[in-house]
Amino acid sequence: MSLHIVVPEARSKNNFSVFDSNASVPDVLSRENRLVAIADKLATEHRHVSAGAELGAFADSEKFLFVVIDGWMFRNAILEDGRRQILDFILPGDFIAGRRQDEAEVSQTVDAITDSVVAIIPVCAMAQLIAEMPSLAMTMLEASQSALYASYENLVDAGRRTSIEAVAHFLMRMEKRATQAIGQTEDGAVPFPLIQEQIGDAIGLTAVHVCRTLRKLKTAGAIEMGRGWLKITDRQLLAEFAGAWSSGDVPAVMGAHRLAS
Repeated sequence: MSLHIVVPEARSKNNFSVFDSNASVPDVLSRENRLVAIADKLATEHRHVSAGAELGAFADSEKFLFVVIDGWMFRNAILEDGRRQILDFILPGDFIAGRRQDEAEVSQTVDAITDSVVAIIPVCAMAQLIAEMPSLAMTMLEASQSALYASYENLVDAGRRTSIEAVAHFLMRMEKRATQAIGQTEDGAVPFPLIQEQIGDAIGLTAVHVCRTLRKLKTAGAIEMGRGWLKITDRQLLAEFAGAWSSGDVPAVMGAHRLAS
């Protein structure tokens, strides 16, 4: 089976597909694209999940690894009264962790935001490949660490950041992830299929509050957004709103104080 290489490149805002059959092979693949290529090669099945549908359970799931190779998905927890908390967004190159079947736990599902493709890989095949290619183990460890870090940041967004800080910080993180996993258009836009309700469910805000906050960021000139895309037009300013550092040496908090609600 030939290895299918995935290369992020400039794309129109209406076509952010992660696959490019005519792409040349780069000298060094990003971690996300390397995992996509490997998953596509080793998969015994490719499960297609339509936008809005849930990724169903698999028999003997502990014997398989699941990697998203196209599309956007999210893991969410549903409480008994129907309230939802989005725990993480899953992009191409991300693993989908297995779930325990324990009725005492809060129900969790993995749902597709866009039409998605999930590679199902036997654990034994991945183990054999790691034995042949030890560097792959570090690639998988880095992916797991990045997912854990993203969960920590989501927790801080929901628990301690103001609304303007949380939304700005969330956009910075997701823009970086989308760039790494899929790429940007020539003018710097990235795919961003999330709706306001999904952003709110991830960082603990109502959709109305998210709408107002996004409007502030657009008016300030920090971002531009359209249907399915996001562009950070002033990264330093967005970092200020997030109460973060954009260049590593300048503390940025004034903007967050200025627009905090």
